[in-house]
Amino acid sequence: MIVFRAKLFDGFLKGTGNVYTQTADAELLGAVERLTIGMVFNGVTGTSPTFTLQLENSPDGTRWMNQSATPEYDNVGISGDSSGNSVVWTTNFGSTTVTIGGYLRIRLALGGGSPSGYLRLWAVGHGPAF
Repeated sequence: MIVFRAKLFDGFLKGTGNVYTQTADAELLGAVERLTIGMVFNGVTGTSPTFTLQLENSPDGTRWMNQSATPEYDNVGISGDSSGNSVVWTTNFGSTTVTIGGYLRIRLALGGGSPSGYLRLWAVGHGPAF
């Protein structure tokens, strides 16, 4: 059963620092058992740009830990087409081995040399009757 659909990020990423989804979305993300994530990159530039996405959970919304030992997307190449446009992924993340705390956020990071690109990220939250 679909519990929610939400756009969680719509902005430009530049450099290799971590960026997080908004704190206001953390309780909504933590209220479901499964997440389907969809991402679209545009205008990707840099030398061998990569993307990392890590789910992080928290019991109180202030202390965060990784959902899994390995990021859900770990240094995945995002070179795009010849003009640097549109790389799309969709996937399903479940909480079958590690219980999602009351709050969940998503850590986003680019890798490679001088990476940048515009990212749109959506999530669909599913209840038990997935």
